[in-house]
Amino acid sequence: MRFLARSILLTALLLALACGDDATNTPVDSGTTLDSATDGGVATDASMDAAMDATRPMRDSGPPPPPPPTIEYGDAMTAADGVWTFVDFPGTTCMDGSATGLGLNLSSTSDDVVIYFQGGNLCFDALSCIAVANPDGFNAAKLNPAVNALANGIFDRTDPDNPVADWNFVFVPYCSGDIHTGNQPSGYMGNANLGYGNTTQFLGRVVPTFSTATKVLVTGSSAGGFGAIANFHQAVSAFEARSSAKLYLLDDAGPPMSDTYLRPCFQQKIRDAFGLDSIPLMMECTNCSRPDGGGLGNMIPFLADAHPELRMAMLSTTGDSTIRQFYSYGYSHGCNLPVNMPEADYEAGLIEERDVMLAGRTNFKFFLQRETFHTFLGRRLESAPATVNGVTLAEWIRRLVEDDVSWDNLGP
Repeated sequence: MRFLARSILLTALLLALACGDDATNTPVDSGTTLDSATDGGVATDASMDAAMDATRPMRDSGPPPPPPPTIEYGDAMTAADGVWTFVDFPGTTCMDGSATGLGLNLSSTSDDVVIYFQGGNLCFDALSCIAVANPDGFNAAKLNPAVNALANGIFDRTDPDNPVADWNFVFVPYCSGDIHTGNQPSGYMGNANLGYGNTTQFLGRVVPTFSTATKVLVTGSSAGGFGAIANFHQAVSAFEARSSAKLYLLDDAGPPMSDTYLRPCFQQKIRDAFGLDSIPLMMECTNCSRPDGGGLGNMIPFLADAHPELRMAMLSTTGDSTIRQFYSYGYSHGCNLPVNMPEADYEAGLIEERDVMLAGRTNFKFFLQRETFHTFLGRRLESAPATVNGVTLAEWIRRLVEDDVSWDNLGP
């Protein structure tokens, strides 16, 4: 009976991870909680740690991560107006070693552009890799299903309340398994985690394509929200070199937190698996890499200080059940099992980031909904789930990108 109970628990954990993340960017109302599997947030049976040894990151032996590529500007991309077009980038690399590309939807009525990073889990151990998006690559055949998941949200050109409805759209697919931040050619089980360099290559043609843009919104959901934050610094540099566009950051459900809530042992797993410390952002943000593995939450104040003239924003529910599953690795005594991160801790981590770590900085604002669902940008931007204190998300994003003086923090 003891073996059966543990087998059922392991199966439940696998299913929770498989169902919890937003691999296709469709809205998730609530995720499976793991409270019943734990005692006070800590796995109670040592045999569970032994059973979960397979979840520890494994890398092929070899040299450390190489220097990430530097941007090389190429030709502007062309496509039919208002139609999603897949543009191949032969030099990019997905987890399986295949090349990918990006989605392009042009608008003849605006020079401005949305750069959206797709979400879909992350892959650093056996559990997390179960539900990671596009482990077999991302090609033209996958583009329309992926962008259709956002057709009622930020990509809805028919919604009169959508403040970016007539902008150009760039869709950055997620097939690197590394929250778009990796610089590790041989990550977990030999996977290629080269998301950061993929973005570098994309920017080499996105910037010439939109050299006349006045505004660029860099955004993404879930793993793509983390990707938007991690790549914003290089996006700003890329556009500054070739255009006068003003960039904006909108992270949907990808909040780095302080070491109190995003525990250093879990951060270290990500650093090791993805070669994270070798990307330029980590090397410039000296407080983002600490000896115990912590510091990733300092990306947000670093970006706010590095670009004080630019507006940046975070969207999150205060009890996001999907992200809490991943952060809960740090709550297990072996840091190798998703147990339970209490909703109160998750909310406290968001509030601390906003009110303490960003204290005195006025260019980074939070839109917080007291709920547990995961991601906003695939929903109608003026719907009830996307309304806080009587202000719709559509209106809040409008205030963001139009530099409205009334743009401010919303939520608890």
